[in-house]
Amino acid sequence: TESVAMIINAIIEIRNDFAFPAEDPANDTELQAKNRETLSRCGDIRVQPGLWKTRRQGPRSWQLYSLLYQVDTRQEFEQAIERFASENPGQTAVMGAWHVEDGRQVGIELDGSGVPLYPIPGIFSSYMPDDPDGTPNPTLRDVNLYYGQAPRQFA
Repeated sequence: TESVAMIINAIIEIRNDFAFPAEDPANDTELQAKNRETLSRCGDIRVQPGLWKTRRQGPRSWQLYSLLYQVDTRQEFEQAIERFASENPGQTAVMGAWHVEDGRQVGIELDGSGVPLYPIPGIFSSYMPDDPDGTPNPTLRDVNLYYGQAPRQFA
C-alpha cells in the first residue's frame, strides 16, 4: 500500500524547566539540540505561548505550543511524540492532535468512528484566553490556526 503524507497539528504543554534551546545553536546540549529540532515544527515560537493562558502550580508553569508534523503514517507521528516525551520526562503533555486538512482528531475516522489517539485532557480548558472584556472563558476553541488549517474538532 502506498502511504500518503499527512500533516498533523499537535498542541503540547511544556513545563518551565524544559531544556529550551540556547540562543546560539552552537551552545546547545545534546538534549537542547533534539528539542530545537522538535520546536522548529512550531510556527512563531516567540508569539505562540502568549496566545493562551499560562498554567501555574507552585513554582512550576506550563505554556502551550502548536506543532506541525508532516508524516506518512499515524505511527510515525506517534513515535515522534513519544520520543519527545521520553527525552523530556514529565515536562511535556499532549493536549490534542488534529488532521490539518479536515480538523478531525487523530484516531477518528472520516465517518466519525474511532477513538482519539490523544484524548483532550480537562486541563486544556484552563489555557483558554479570557474574553476581550476580561471574563474567563474556558470553552475549548481555536485560538490559533495555521494558514489553510481546518477548524479543530474538540468533541
